[in-house]
Amino acid sequence: MSTARAAALLVEIFLVLPALMAQSRDLTTIHVVSIPGRPLAIVAAEKQGFFARRGIAVKLDVMPNSTTLRKAITEGTADVAHAALDNAVAIAQSGIVIVIGGDVSFNELIAQSGTKSIEDLRGKVLIVDAPDTAYALQLKKMLLQHGLNAGTDYQLKPMGTTPHRLEAMRSDKTYAASMLSPPTSLLAKRDGFVSLGSTRDAIGPYQALGGFVRQPWAKQNSDLLVRYLGAYIEGQRWLLDPAHKRQVIALIMDEWKVPQTVATETYRLMTGGWFQPDARFDVDAFRTVLKLRADVEGEWGGNPPPPDNYYDPAFYDAALSKLKQ
Repeated sequence: MSTARAAALLVEIFLVLPALMAQSRDLTTIHVVSIPGRPLAIVAAEKQGFFARRGIAVKLDVMPNSTTLRKAITEGTADVAHAALDNAVAIAQSGIVIVIGGDVSFNELIAQSGTKSIEDLRGKVLIVDAPDTAYALQLKKMLLQHGLNAGTDYQLKPMGTTPHRLEAMRSDKTYAASMLSPPTSLLAKRDGFVSLGSTRDAIGPYQALGGFVRQPWAKQNSDLLVRYLGAYIEGQRWLLDPAHKRQVIALIMDEWKVPQTVATETYRLMTGGWFQPDARFDVDAFRTVLKLRADVEGEWGGNPPPPDNYYDPAFYDAALSKLKQ
């Protein structure tokens, strides 16, 4: 590089750097917690500048399990949580409201090699994130359909998020089965574990991932929340745009540490109905969430409440309206 070019470059840096630093100072930080990993829509939105364009910086922490995630959002140490939405139902009494969807369940009941049927799980130990929420309820329902009851016909053991559960099943063969989602379920089947069925076949559409916040925080920060949701929606759109296929597969490989073959199959599932366009909240799929809790846990006297007890569409609708503009 010539001396003149180096000098010009230094001038550019000194001219641009203050503006960049000022922009950084102007960003409002939102603290987000999630399980089982970083939501790909957030990763994409950050990489594409969708948050920064709206004056937002995201501080994202992945929680080890649903218990710590719930604690963070109810105690106010986090602003937004992304996880299976049954977690929001479980803590709704703490003033929690759902504000966005994300994906519908493509979970499978994955068991140790040699397991022939769900009936083979009688007397075994099955592992879950937490025994009273989300995918554990899916597991209980699938076993109930085959006459097996938790606590008497099999035992549940809390073991944390999806990747942790697969690692536990690899290292300890006494852990007979668990509910796993892509790409972990794909890795498991590649390693010789077997699928005993999918939640789609067993219980129908199920609203899985979504975002939820504390109602007081949402009211006090409504404009900020609308901007955040707008960036998240843009991130989801970017992921599902066929023009970005190669980039999204590379992102899956990097973010979820899976080989290209697994990332490609994960992408096929994402674009084939797993990830919801615009991260829309599916009311009917959420009815399944509520019905499952009523059927399996006996809550509300077995009569699930209406979805609008938990979901407030106002913030999402405002974000979508701004995007259309």
